[in-house]
Amino acid sequence: MIIRLKYTYEKQQTFFMRVFVNYVSVEKLIMRELSWAVPICTILLIGLAYLVSEFLDMPLMLFNR
Repeated sequence: MIIRLKYTYEKQQTFFMRVFVNYVSVEKLIMRELSWAVPICTILLIGLAYLVSEFLDMPLMLFNR
């Protein structure tokens, strides 16, 4: 039995891009604020991707063997 997730990388990327653009347009950030917001958001997204991979993807792949 194989469980296929229909939530693709493109949908995830589009969602986070829309959230970020909405945040920037509402808050009217200046370049100094963007210079720390972008790296912090990037690190948080990489951390989230790692956690999802470790605790969701890997157990599902091992379960479906």
